[in-house]
Order: sequence, then structure tokens, then C-alpha cells
Amino acid sequence: MLKNNKGITLIALVITIIVLLILAGVSIAMLTGNNGILSQATNATSQTQVSAAEEAIKLAVANIITENQGTPSGGYTKALFDASVAKVNTDYTFETTQTTPSTDDITVVVKTKDSSAKTIGTWTVDRDTGAVSKNS
Repeated sequence: MLKNNKGITLIALVITIIVLLILAGVSIAMLTGNNGILSQATNATSQTQVSAAEEAIKLAVANIITENQGTPSGGYTKALFDASVAKVNTDYTFETTQTTPSTDDITVVVKTKDSSAKTIGTWTVDRDTGAVSKNS
């Protein structure tokens, strides 16, 4: 007489569990590995902050050019830059230094405005041309 077996066998259950464990392992590795989704998201956030800060600096320089109808006669000074960046400032704090306005370039350190005050980067604004370059 033939038995009428209904349901799954123990072997089928073990194979299913093994497949699920392999899928879980692959998913966790893709999420948290060195080149995982979380690492890529963190890198993208950092790159976005650097680009946004540099864009704000360039916008401040462009604002100086617009207000002076060209390159300012005395060159780009810390006072001009500070006044201009106050108009275009987004989510960052700009710390500017210029030892001698008549000869030195402006150094700009950009930090986040949140409680961590994380440094995003340092840029130099050329005193004569207004060219913006990122320092390493």
C-alpha cells in the first residue's frame, strides 16, 4: 500500500535554511563591507559636503566680482570675502585668514555649523585673480 505523504521532508527544510543563510551572508557583506553600501553612502556624503563648500566659496568670489563690476581694485581681501560669504553662506562656517591684504592670498577653512564643527576642507582664494584652489 502506498503512503500519501504530504508536507516537506527534513532534507528540503535543511536545504532551504542553508540557502537562506547564504543569502543573508551575502546581503550583510554587501551592506557593511569595505566597498559596501554604507561605506559608499558615507563617501558620497563627504564628497557632497566638499563640493557644496567649494561652490559657496566660488559664489562668494563671483558676488565680489559682480558688486565691484570686475576684479576689485585693491584685490580680493579678507574683509571683502567675509562680507560676500555672509550673503551666500549655507550650512557652513567660514574661517578666513589673510596676513597682509596687499600681498597675501586668503585662506578659507570651512567647517560644519552643527555641534561637531567638522572641518570640511581648506581652500585658497588668490588675492589678484580670485581663483579658488583646494589645499590638500
